[in-house]
Amino acid sequence: MNRLVIERDRPRRDQAAEDLGPHPGVEVHSHFLGVPDTDVFAKRLGSHQAVLEAIVNIPGTKGRDQIAHEFDEDGKVKKRNVSGDAIE
Repeated sequence: MNRLVIERDRPRRDQAAEDLGPHPGVEVHSHFLGVPDTDVFAKRLGSHQAVLEAIVNIPGTKGRDQIAHEFDEDGKVKKRNVSGDAIE
């Protein structure tokens, strides 16, 4: 892509970013030992859905209401929360 195409697309990108709202917060983690294959966890718990449910239910977390995105009646993201994309 050339710079002109990218610059012409800026209004669309800015509007999309505004529609999504602010980032839910700071994400701090490390892949010092590499990125684990998600299938490892899915095999241990039975499915990828089970892995996501286990993450949502970690003791001491705020639970699904604070992790999942909130949607309006049109199905658009009204409020972005932590890990909402993962559990949708």
